[in-house]
Amino acid sequence: MKKSILIKVLFGFLLCTAMACKTQKSSIAISKPTKKTQENLLMQQFTQADITFNTFSTKAKTEIKIDSSTYNINVNIRIKKNDTIWISASYFGIEAGRVLITPDSIKFLNRLQAQYFIKPFSYLHKFTNPKIDFLALEAMLTGNTLPFYYNKENVITADSTGYTIKGLISGLGYLAYVNSVFKTVKSVLNSNTTGQQLQINYANFIPSNNQNIPTQLIFNSKVNKKNIGIDMLYSTPQIDKLLEYPFVIPKRFTAIE
Repeated sequence: MKKSILIKVLFGFLLCTAMACKTQKSSIAISKPTKKTQENLLMQQFTQADITFNTFSTKAKTEIKIDSSTYNINVNIRIKKNDTIWISASYFGIEAGRVLITPDSIKFLNRLQAQYFIKPFSYLHKFTNPKIDFLALEAMLTGNTLPFYYNKENVITADSTGYTIKGLISGLGYLAYVNSVFKTVKSVLNSNTTGQQLQINYANFIPSNNQNIPTQLIFNSKVNKKNIGIDMLYSTPQIDKLLEYPFVIPKRFTAIE
């Protein structure tokens, strides 16, 4: 008898609680997230999936195609976040060239012909859109979200494989494909000012420091009626290793314009 009364009391308590919750719920106006709010939340998730680092380094077997010609080289890449991109390219075990890029300048050594040049970073904008800045180059080489994708005019759509980000900023049209774990797998850039098109594909992601790093990067560019393809296979990418970025111009080298 006591058990029966206890069950009734407990049941009544749960019923009253449920009704109170229902009444409370119905009295509160819950606004549905806007499409733009949902897109902003997605962009936050894309950012959280970016690899975080102070330094990034890797070696890469690289195939370069310029129209019908093909070249195979080995590349050593070192990056200090927001500060320096250092690239050394070797051909048959001999260093052929070295590049040092900062947010302000581009320095290049052509060791095979004993030449060099030093240009402001804006020199690149003769061939591409001004939105391609140092941070964009850094993101391209690490597979991170390109900075100009954070554009309030973006259109983000979802399908069974992931998401697409589409937009236009300062004459640069872009279309990015992002997979279900928020990593960019393809970016297509079209510059209205130069007529240049660049497509970047990312594949073969590997875990490192609980982050997903792409180990195959394929760049395809169309510029001045030339087709340029670069296929890079990263080996042993490392994060936050102590790095040096040596760049000394030998006295015998000749400056070129």
